[in-house]
Amino acid sequence: MRRRGTRRSRSRGGRPRRRRWRDGCRQDERGAAIDTLEFLRRGGRIAGAQAWLGSALQIKPILTVEDEITPIERVRTSKRAFERMVDLLRECKQGGRDGWVVQHIQAPVQAQELVRRGREIFGTEPTFVSEVGPVIGTHVGPGLLGAGGVPSSFL
Repeated sequence: MRRRGTRRSRSRGGRPRRRRWRDGCRQDERGAAIDTLEFLRRGGRIAGAQAWLGSALQIKPILTVEDEITPIERVRTSKRAFERMVDLLRECKQGGRDGWVVQHIQAPVQAQELVRRGREIFGTEPTFVSEVGPVIGTHVGPGLLGAGGVPSSFL
């Protein structure tokens, strides 16, 4: 007699899907560079003075998405933020993550350049390149550029 729901709850490798999903989430690495602080200020995520000073100094926060969105560093200028995303892809490759992705919000030119640099690092095409949707876009505004990696065994 088969237990109810057993077939649906198992993945290809025999492990329950939820556990496989949690394991994969622990192994992935994601980061994003925000181009403007204006939308963070509008949403109440940072104070007006912080946004003004950050904009004047061209500060671009680098965020990571783990259990929650966490700032990991701040760089000055968009070029340094872009190079930090390239460094993140290198870290993913060195960490054994051979599947990689690029995401952006209204920044297709920068995303294609990141894809080109990612191909040099990984030697493969990205798993996907996508534009982030309006829910996150409302909070961070246009110009977000993100990258991430995950082991291909999870894909």
